Amino acid sequence: MKKFLCSIDQIADRIEREVVIPDGYTAIGEAAFRGCDFLEKVVIPDSVTEIGREAFSGCTSLRSIEFPGSVKIIGEEAFSGCTSLGSVTFPDSVTEIGWNAFDGCTSLASVVIPELVTEIGNGVFGGCTSLVRVAMPDSVTEIGLEAFCDCTSLVNIVIPASVTKIGEGAFCGCTSLASVVVPDLVTEIGKGAFYGCESLAGVVIPDLVTEIGEGAFYGCTSLVNIVIPASVTEIGKWAFGGCKELAGVKIPDSVRKIGAWAFSDCTSLKIVIIPGAVTEIGEGAFSGCSSLASVFIPDSVRKIGAWAFSDCTSLKIVVIPHSFTRIGACAFSGCTSLESVSVSHWTEWEDEPFKNCPKLKITRR
Repeated sequence: MKKFLCSIDQIADRIEREVVIPDGYTAIGEAAFRGCDFLEKVVIPDSVTEIGREAFSGCTSLRSIEFPGSVKIIGEEAFSGCTSLGSVTFPDSVTEIGWNAFDGCTSLASVVIPELVTEIGNGVFGGCTSLVRVAMPDSVTEIGLEAFCDCTSLVNIVIPASVTKIGEGAFCGCTSLASVVVPDLVTEIGKGAFYGCESLAGVVIPDLVTEIGEGAFYGCTSLVNIVIPASVTEIGKWAFGGCKELAGVKIPDSVRKIGAWAFSDCTSLKIVIIPGAVTEIGEGAFSGCSSLASVFIPDSVRKIGAWAFSDCTSLKIVVIPHSFTRIGACAFSGCTSLESVSVSHWTEWEDEPFKNCPKLKITRR
């Protein structure tokens, strides 16, 4: 392979802001133009098949790039930090776009992914704050970790039906994202996948998903409705924490565990029915749900974690089943409207589970 290599010292004194790479080279070498902040245009010949790692990283004046039909691989961080790059045209020949390839390209507005690409790699378009349109082909099966993280102008995105995995933090911080359809083949929604998507109003989770990852929808402050399928067995820590507009949620009978702080600070949540398969309600699971007036706890539950229902200031009555073995510390602390709790003689509790509940009357049965 004949690689084109270049250093800033070789071209820094030139008046020209355009570089023409000679024909015959098959690759642009690693970091070939890294940090060439005066470079505005590059002409790449048809002989080039690969753009190396960090090849144009930090070229802050580079405004556009046209790849020849010969290019197959765009390396990791190849164009990261190219803050003036407003448009990119990928040829159909591209099969791989490396991790963080366009990370921090804050002027990039539109991207069309070619048909031969099967994975949107980790951080590929992270921090592309002007990105408003992404077209992905049906060949894509996986969206990687933080692939579109902090794309704050992205309003909607169509995820191809072929996708089976949405990686950790894939769309985290996409504050303008208002709608998303999760395809039916998706089996995994990673940690923080939609963390901080504060404009997202509704999501339907497909039937093949078994676990909603830690913090998957945390801070989605406009989320009003969520449909959780019967395939889900665990709701991860912080999964829906801070979803302040979420008024109701139906937890399916398949769920066995509600993770720590899973619905914490869902201040509009009024009623929760916990299914009969749940054995544990995690620490702080419903903490700060200030509108929660009613909760049904089934006989299957053995343990309520510390702070589980703390500061649920509208909660009035709780019936704790005979099956309970332990109530965690401060589990109902700050439930200032709580009037009645019925609990078995056999139930043990940790430090002050009913702290700051001035109206409370506890009945042992």
